[in-house]
Amino acid sequence: MNVLTSRIPQGIMSYIFSIYENQELFQADDNILVGLKDLKAVFPESAFLRTQKALLFYHAKRMLRYCLVHVRDADILSRLRES
Repeated sequence: MNVLTSRIPQGIMSYIFSIYENQELFQADDNILVGLKDLKAVFPESAFLRTQKALLFYHAKRMLRYCLVHVRDADILSRLRES
């Protein structure tokens, strides 16, 4: 995806595409949130941007829960193996 993103002209639509692309790929980081904040300054009433932000947080929460469950399960398995 980085190849595609680097080939499109830089502008508002490329920021919107980048936010949508990352949300669809379940990726969230500080750069995405900064991009959302910047676009929100241009489009303060955008339902699309609010939806993308909500989906990014939703996916991040699900990913965190998934990781915590697997870490907990791995810890339990290692304790069982030790006993």
